[in-house]
Order: sequence, then C-alpha cells, then structure tokens
Amino acid sequence: MMIKSAFIYVKKFLYKLGNEFTAITGGWATTAWSGGSTWIAQAPTLTKESGDLKADLPGTYSTGKSGVIGISSLINLTDYTTLRVKLSYSFGGIDTPGAGRYQRLYLVVSDVTSGYWTSVPTVGDALILCLEHGTANAITATDVVYSLDITALNGNYRIYLGFAWAYQNAASWVKVTEVELVK
Repeated sequence: MMIKSAFIYVKKFLYKLGNEFTAITGGWATTAWSGGSTWIAQAPTLTKESGDLKADLPGTYSTGKSGVIGISSLINLTDYTTLRVKLSYSFGGIDTPGAGRYQRLYLVVSDVTSGYWTSVPTVGDALILCLEHGTANAITATDVVYSLDITALNGNYRIYLGFAWAYQNAASWVKVTEVELVK
C-alpha cells in the first residue's frame, strides 16, 4: 500500500479585498513611526477602499520620512510559518538619484509600537525589505506577492507594512489586496 504525502496549507487572512477581519486584527490603521534616526516619522495617508487598503506617500519634499500601516491587535503567530502580502504599487521616482534618496517598502512583525521599526531584533522581530526604488523613473506593478519567514516567532505580534521615502519626485501609493498568515 502506498501512502501519498500532501502538504496542506492553512491560511488565516488578516486582510482580503476590503475585509479587514477586525475580529482578529482590530482593524488596520496608519501610524507616524520612524524607522531610523535619519527619517522623520510621518504616517502615510490610509484610504480603505472597497477592494484594498491604499497607502499614499505624500508628494515632493527634501527630507526622509517613514511610517507604517498595520493591525491594531496582537496576533498569536505560534505555529505560523509565513506572512504573505499581495499588493500593487506606483512609486513616483527620485529627485536627483544618489545616496540617501529612495522609496522603500518593508514587511515588519513586532510586539512593540515604539523605537525604530527597522531595528531587528529590538523592535522588528522579523523584517524584510521588499522593494527599494532609487531612480528618477516612476515604476508601477500589479499583484506582486512578498513573503516573510516567521517560523521562529512564538507569541503575540503585530503586522505592519513599513514605508520610507526620501527626495521623492511625485506622490506614490501602495494598494494592499491580501495579507495572510500561512501554517
């Protein structure tokens, strides 16, 4: 007799096409939270649309800014292996590309709400830089999936999308359509 092995993926959605799963997440909100000493904390503008969470990064300026959107409640991540996010984006490009001029997108998992969110492990217990854009040209992508290994995390945490932008040519946005945990 032959026994077939099958992988069964168990998913827990934290956001999907307009559903914030507030009983689990407490809802999604924006926060002005600095990711590092060179960034001024500024919350992206969050619009809850019928099919996505839209984070707008304000237009042109000459300093570095950073902020997050994330869930309000702590979630027990024990036994989950992966955080997966599906999103679309449009980054407006950089004024005079060079050192310290970029647009960045991160996935962050943390159990705290203060300190620099890019400081792993003191603040961000799991962190991945998903995208760094540093040219003058605008870029756009649809239905991009990013994943973060959270196997080592046990206990209660919050999930964030972190944004950092410096010397941006034009306003940028990120539209999140799905956020899920996978066992």
